[in-house]
Amino acid sequence: MPIERKKPNKAAQESVTQNSELETLKVEGTNFASGGLNDETIDGATTVPLTPEQNAQVVTDTHKVQQTAVKAYTTQMAKHVETYGLQPPDVEESMQGQSEIAELCKAKFWLAIVDHCWYGFFTKLIDGVRRADQEKLQELFNITSRHSYPLLVELYGYGTIDVATHLCVMALMDSILLADNSGSMTLSDKSNLGDIVLTRWDALKLVSKDDAFVASIFDSDGFQFELMTGDPKLRSVCVQTTRDGKCCWVLPDPKNETKYAFLLEEHGTPYGFKGLTSMEQIEIIFGCHIGADYGTPTAESIWRIYTTQVQQQARNGTLPKPILVKIYTDGRPGGRNVKQEIRKIKTELRNTIYGDHAMLFQIVQTGKEKAVNDWFTELDEDEDKDPYTGKPKEPNDGCGDIIDCVSDYEIELAEVLSKNRGATWFDVPYYRVKSRVGVVVKALDKSDETDVSSVFGSFSGKVGAMFTSK
Repeated sequence: MPIERKKPNKAAQESVTQNSELETLKVEGTNFASGGLNDETIDGATTVPLTPEQNAQVVTDTHKVQQTAVKAYTTQMAKHVETYGLQPPDVEESMQGQSEIAELCKAKFWLAIVDHCWYGFFTKLIDGVRRADQEKLQELFNITSRHSYPLLVELYGYGTIDVATHLCVMALMDSILLADNSGSMTLSDKSNLGDIVLTRWDALKLVSKDDAFVASIFDSDGFQFELMTGDPKLRSVCVQTTRDGKCCWVLPDPKNETKYAFLLEEHGTPYGFKGLTSMEQIEIIFGCHIGADYGTPTAESIWRIYTTQVQQQARNGTLPKPILVKIYTDGRPGGRNVKQEIRKIKTELRNTIYGDHAMLFQIVQTGKEKAVNDWFTELDEDEDKDPYTGKPKEPNDGCGDIIDCVSDYEIELAEVLSKNRGATWFDVPYYRVKSRVGVVVKALDKSDETDVSSVFGSFSGKVGAMFTSK
């Protein structure tokens, strides 16, 4: 139903200073998730064709991902996993003629579905029987194939085509950014690589804007931003409206006046927004002087998200997409036990058609306290093992396979190098992608836990017929 707009709050109409790094990527009124990030939507942009060597590398990377997917899918068939007959999407909309990159995105897209058994999300009831919904899968994949990944590399600093195309899996999920606004976030940290000093809260602002921009590219129905502890100042940037005959508060998108994000409240206190569509809205949110002076109720915030937005829909079979919760925090939380809460969620979701990977958690450190690493390791490596064989149980109640914890870049780099000597592939672009989809892409998830150098080597060989373009 259309929203009846009432008198706007003055703060919601104030212009926000743009981040200079993203200046070239902004076009007034453009919805990149629907129109694509490409030459047509970015003024003055020109996608440079790949060189023969780059093309060959993309083909090699594609075969490597296809091989991994075929192996995982074959194992699932042997275990009688219900796939509902779902098949990989077609490459219908080539990215400005770059069919090789489209095939790489297709392979990574399908591998994510296979790795996490997300088949149930792409089903529909036909005569009371669940069947594969290829159309829904195709619509989400088409979002990824409208983008020019060379532009993400050149204009946005995502390193290589292989690294940038990992982001395509975000189109499969609904993204929720959960920010730690505890008092310790006001502390400052100095980089070992230079004289840059930032408070953790200022670092969070930068990361949140970067993350919001990527989410706006791939999440067609909008992403979400939440504070762990609510802040009344969030209401100051809102416009009061009516929707379905009820009064509510929304945050307009300054890039598109037809887009609104809805204020989330708990016991009358605002704590976030749902349906955000641009990075500019995140700038407005932080511009209303929300502060970091509360506790760190990480487990309670995770449970709030689950019970208010996931639990009932999952039970009813109406959850539209998997949920990716990205948590930015500077340390071990207080309150309830995070590991136990996530284990509980995983166990509940296992009994739905979506499976126990329907909700994933990406936890990123804001700050440099090494003490948090022990907690990260505890979460990353949590796994139930058979006391007699030492092998992982199936099904496994451990939460390590639905969590990826990422430390500060300099700490993370040291961890990777300790397990992958001479790992030149782990750079800032790789780190940025791992911080967003590490829990989704297994090779990224394991890069700081085990030796994965072979994953980044050359590959040749035959792959299954399922990846043959139709």
